[in-house]
Order: sequence, then C-alpha cells, then structure tokens
Amino acid sequence: MAFHQLQLQRQRASEEGSGREQQTSRQRSSGTLGSFLNMKPVLLLTALTALAVKAVWTLPLDACGGKPADLVFIVDSSSSIWPKHFREHVLTFLHEVIDMLDVGPHEMQTRVGAVTFSDQVYLEFYLKRFMDKEQLLERVKQIRYRGGNTDTHEAIQFVDRSLFRPENGGRSDVTRMVVIITDGESRMAKETVAAAESLKSKNVTVFAIGVGNQIDVAELRAMASQPSSEFVFEVTNFQALSGIKKELVTRTCKACINRPADVYFVLDSSSSIWVHDFETSMLQFVRNVIDIYDIGADRTRVGIITFSDKPRTVFGLEAHVQKEELLKAVNSKSVKYEPGLTYTAEALQTARMNLFQEGRQNADHVLILITDGQSKDPNATLMTAHAAHEDGVTVFTVGVGSGVDVGELHGVASKPSEDFTFMVDDFKGLDSYKAILAARTCGANATLVPPVRPPVNSSHTCKMNHADIIFAYDWSMLGGVVSTQIISTIHRVSATFDVMAADVTFGSVTSSQCVEQYNMRLSESLELSKQVRSVVRTQQSQMTSVLKNLRISGFSVQNGHRVTAKKVAIIVLDAGSTNKLALVASEAARMRSDDIEVFVITSGRQGGQLVNDIVSEPKDHHIIQLPGLDFSNHAYASDKIVEFLCGDNSAWL
Repeated sequence: MAFHQLQLQRQRASEEGSGREQQTSRQRSSGTLGSFLNMKPVLLLTALTALAVKAVWTLPLDACGGKPADLVFIVDSSSSIWPKHFREHVLTFLHEVIDMLDVGPHEMQTRVGAVTFSDQVYLEFYLKRFMDKEQLLERVKQIRYRGGNTDTHEAIQFVDRSLFRPENGGRSDVTRMVVIITDGESRMAKETVAAAESLKSKNVTVFAIGVGNQIDVAELRAMASQPSSEFVFEVTNFQALSGIKKELVTRTCKACINRPADVYFVLDSSSSIWVHDFETSMLQFVRNVIDIYDIGADRTRVGIITFSDKPRTVFGLEAHVQKEELLKAVNSKSVKYEPGLTYTAEALQTARMNLFQEGRQNADHVLILITDGQSKDPNATLMTAHAAHEDGVTVFTVGVGSGVDVGELHGVASKPSEDFTFMVDDFKGLDSYKAILAARTCGANATLVPPVRPPVNSSHTCKMNHADIIFAYDWSMLGGVVSTQIISTIHRVSATFDVMAADVTFGSVTSSQCVEQYNMRLSESLELSKQVRSVVRTQQSQMTSVLKNLRISGFSVQNGHRVTAKKVAIIVLDAGSTNKLALVASEAARMRSDDIEVFVITSGRQGGQLVNDIVSEPKDHHIIQLPGLDFSNHAYASDKIVEFLCGDNSAWL
C-alpha cells in the first residue's frame, strides 16, 4: 500500500507536510525494527504514554500518566527497515500509542507531533496540527516510508529547534516527551548525543528504543534521560519483547512523578483465605506495588481497607505520605486478618466514601479490590461498584483462585473490564502482576469520566456569582443510593462553577444523626471533598427539620458563610412522599424572609401549588424538574442545576 505526502521545506514551520533537510547519503547497518513492532505492544504503549494520559479536570491509566503532555515521536525510516514492516508494524505501533492518549484542544489534554528520518528529516506534523484524535490517527496512516541512511542527530536537532516552539503548538507548562525509535546506530554518534543533551537541558524527557543487534547501546543510553536504565529499551527480536514487558512498565511508571493519585487497597480477609496467604503473599503484594509508586503528599497516596463481615479502615490516605513509613505500616500487626463472610459491597462503599472525603480533586481516584471468593450480596456489590464508576473512581479487581466469580469481578471493574481485571491461580501468583497494576494505577482513569465542563461555551459568564449555596435533602426519605448520587452531583456542580471561575461555595444538610458525615459545610470547589463534616444534627427525618436547621445554622459564619455573599438554598423534594408539605412551605417562607433564595428540585409529578409556595420568584425559574428525581446521570442532573442557578434557564449571559 502506497502513502502519498507532500514534501515541505524546513522553513514552512506552520503547516503539516513532509519537510526535510538535505544531507548526503550514508550507509547504515541493518536491524530488526519490523520484527520488534510486529507484536501488539499493549504494555509498551502503556509505558510510552507515561506522562500523557489523563486530563486532571476529571474527578479522577492505561499508564503511569496523568498530566497533559506534548509528545513527539522521532521515527527511523531508513533502508534497513523493510517498507512492508514500516507500514504494517511501525505505523500500527504509533497508531496504538496515540489511540491511548487523551488528545484534544483543551489545555489539560495531550498533543502529538512526529518526524521521520533517514538521511533527511521529514516533518510529519506539528503539535498544534491535530486536536482531534480521529483525524490524527488517519494522518498517521499517511506517513511514508523513505529509505536512506541514518541521520539521527539531524532529526533530534530539528525537534529541538522547532517542534516545541509556541507557534508550533508547544506549551511551557506541560510535560514534554520525545520517543526515539531506531534499529541502528547513527552515523555521527557525537553529534547525536550532543543534540539529545540539548533537548534534555530544556526539560524534555527522552525515551530511546533500540531494536536488533546493530544498535549502539552506549549511544542509546547517552541519548535517553537519566537514569538511562529507566529510559532505554533494548529488544533483540519479537520473542524478547514479551520478556521485558513488566520491567518496561515498572521503569516508566517511576517516571510518573507528576500525576497525583489517591489509591485505596480493599483486601478480602474472609475465612476462605488462609491467614498465612493473607499475611505473607497478599500484604507482600501490596508492599511491592506501593514500592513502585511515587509516594508523597502531593503525589500518590495510599489507604488500606480490609473486610469480611464488616469493613475496617486500617489507615487513610493522609496517614502515611512517606514511602518508607507507608511500607512499614503494611504489616500483619496493623493490617489484621479478620475472618468472616465476604461482604464486598460494604467494603467498596467504605472505600468510595473515604475517597470522597479524603481524595484530592486533581488526583486520580483508584480502588484495588483483591478477593478470592464471591461476595455475599452480588447485586449490592455491583450497584456499589457502578456508583463508584459514576463518581469517577477507577476500580481494579484482582481475583485469586478458582472460587472467584469472574463475571462479578468484571462487573465490579472499570470498563473495558478486561483492562481492569486480573486473575491468578493462587496467592503466590499475585507478584507477577505488581508492575502492571502499579503502572496502570499511576493514572488509571484516562478516558472513563468525561471532563467537567460548563453546559455551553465557557467564555460566557454565569449570573450566579459571590454566592453561598446549600443543598438540602432528606436522606431517610430518599434512601442511601439516591442520597449518595446527590452528593456526587453536588461535586459535579461545584466543579462546573470552578471551571467558570465563579465566586461560589457549596455545602449540604440532610436528616438523621446516622448520616451526619454527609452534611458538608460551605467550602470552595477545591476544598469541598476534604470538608465532608457535620453542619447540624437533625433529630427527625422530616424535611421541615432539615430546612429549619439550614435556616438557623447553615448560613452561619461558623459554617463558612460569607456575610457579603448571596444565600441560596436548593431543596431536593420528593413532593409525593414528603409528609406535611404545607409545613415545608411554611419553613421555606421563613427562609425567604431571611433573604435566602430558594430553589426546588422535584420530579414534577406532584406538589402543585405547594411547591410553588416553597420557591422564590419568579416561580418557573426556581423549580428544577428532574424526572423521577434520577440523580444517577450526574452530568445531566448537574447541567440542569447549573442552568437554573445561572439564570433565565439559558444559563448564560
């Protein structure tokens, strides 16, 4: 299959093409790059996308990645590579790498550039050229095989001079990476190393992949970032690639120091597990994975939960932020074996709420479930896992032995489940997955959760500004599932206002002493997830009590209210089920007399005039109808709420 591409002179720096720089012909040695790339290198792709996968504006890896990146490929296109191998293997390799990236125009997304080289340098495309992944992938198919000799230093110099320049799409505030793929030594080793040093001096991370027995290993190591043992990959042939996968992922994961992650291990300690397996194999596996992570207060944090009849939080995310201290804490005295039944749902819910309370908004949220059996209540387990997915939590499942329910594990895991589910025959087999699991949890949630964005053009502004907003709902009436969905929706609304840079804080108040931890004091978006604490304690499961406490305590200075800020209440009301709706309307009238603007979220089916009596004027701008009070689609519910808060139902000025 032939590919056509226009040639482009070097000075045409702003357009896509095949710009080239003339050099004389040189002889080069042969290699086996084609055979190296013949395999679908899933884990190699994982490795190369190490810092470029996930946009941080989602609430919570195919890789160790996370922050946005400017990624440039420098691809050997010389005569030692067969044209067929170049088309079928090299281009397929590039396609698979790019397909894993979060490519897009947003400042928190990844951009990709590419050059090919032989005895000339061919610009394939600049970083700014393709902001749409599908268009980028189509363009990769058109990269031509060139043939010729090896002129590696010219390619590196060209990238250094041109690819990362602002006018060509380069950004100064993101991770910059170069991946060099070659199967032979360059003609001018000294110049090649000097060119790579210049690139690295500008904070560009350089990976060097050498394939075959004709490569100059010393040159590869000199080109790559340091320590070279972590940034150089040597592969002799197709079969050899399989043997280095895990080490390859491990090495590149250690480069993932920019992406924060909050990780909870959820460990089955039920009676079906031998105490020896729990205290040795399972805990050692956890330590081995942690040892790969870049642990730190502003990097990766780890918590542990064990469960059998009930869940037990061994320690939270903030308990151990130094790696040495964390590793020492993972021992059989503190992480105790507690036999019993397998109540997985409760453990997942505990981990989920711990992440909600302790997790950082700019970090990946990850759960790693390790179990050897079926859960006591599979339906509850799947529902809880689905709720975690909706919250933007990435869930990995590790099943040990023949007693696991494989279908349940896949149902609990994030999607596609085959990428997030691991199966081993026994606990001794756990350790074989430590590197892969560590790598994937460095930035797991690349594409699982859509970015939180305002409903329409973010350049517009919202009328709701300098306001304190409190959500009110009756937990005992709505139930735990709906109430938890409401919490997730509040976070999404908060994040949307944060994107708009509006001066708005959020809080919540609900019923029953038993769930006081779900009352949230007023706080800004970035602190909301850290401040899940009590506003008040209500003694009755009636909405009137909730609203009374909101009116008296919710907008107090002690609860974070700013005296100059507008006071706004959003009442989630099941009008068909709430007792004494007239009393609710009466309490709402007192709220309005205290200068609290009142909105109601209702199913719209019942309530009629009494709902009208609750809200502020104009009535139709303060009644938010959400069919069935269905908060499971957080994006739809939050966008609906934002529209009404911003005014005129159009949401924007």
